[in-house]
Amino acid sequence: MVFVETPLYKAWEKYVKETGHRFYEYGHSLIIILIYELLLLVSRTPHVLAYNGVDAWFKYVQRYFPWGTLMFSLLLLLYFGDKMRLDWIGLKDWTERMKDKQEQKKNKDFKPKAKSAFKSQFNRYYAGFMALEGFAYGTLLIMLLPDTLFFIMRLSSPEVDMPPALDESASLYNYHSNPIQDIALAFGAGFYEELVFRVLLFGLLLQIGKQFQKKYKVLEQLGADAAQVGVVPVKVPKYNPKDTKFQTIIAVGSLIYAFSHYLIPYGDTFSIYSFLSRFFFGVVLYVIFVRRNLAIAAWTHVVYDLWYFMIS
Repeated sequence: MVFVETPLYKAWEKYVKETGHRFYEYGHSLIIILIYELLLLVSRTPHVLAYNGVDAWFKYVQRYFPWGTLMFSLLLLLYFGDKMRLDWIGLKDWTERMKDKQEQKKNKDFKPKAKSAFKSQFNRYYAGFMALEGFAYGTLLIMLLPDTLFFIMRLSSPEVDMPPALDESASLYNYHSNPIQDIALAFGAGFYEELVFRVLLFGLLLQIGKQFQKKYKVLEQLGADAAQVGVVPVKVPKYNPKDTKFQTIIAVGSLIYAFSHYLIPYGDTFSIYSFLSRFFFGVVLYVIFVRRNLAIAAWTHVVYDLWYFMIS
């Protein structure tokens, strides 16, 4: 086992590098989606119309998505499963084949390299440890975020009292009828909110930023040190907390994430505490997503929500 055979810091570097492979990312995403949909299947009740914010958005347009996230879950399961299958046996997917063809058009001497089967690289310890890593981050967040935010608010106004539960004033508070639905909600919100806000929104903001810099030449050009994040169809620059590109994207993305909780059907009642809580939560999840991947961010979100339901 790598954590025993090598120094801890080197083992951690090796673990972080190797778990960046999309096989692990897709595999954990697939597990979370399956748990979510299966728990809903066994606990579904007629009076519950929506199970998380993304589910509510889909069902808000009943004409197009009457089953909420279900159809998207099935499509993602097929997509992730097919990617994992190809990686496992060492076959290139359509995108990789097209990339080789484009390279051959540019360079006639180019010879595509064979893709090695991932089954020879798979590490079951890494796969399990990724869930534990998300568990650690989610537990630290639920322990530190409320009190840290309360401390910051007390600095600005010493008479501020400790606020009630984050969602106590929301119209969906106590809406779900049994603990299984609460667990399902944690898995569903944990994956889909991360997919929408950390993956799709991040990619969109990154593209907007690139177009903005091309037009106005205000921001630095993206360098050659970009790293490919598996589920984002763009090059994501390596994380640097002093980089204005990251500061801007993370701040804007976190603001959108925080505001979105008040705009959806059955949205929360606005309060400065809940807004700041969701904003800082979004900032932390963006950093985890960029430094690690979607799977770790989703597990962090899932564990945070599970703890929240148990203690609130």
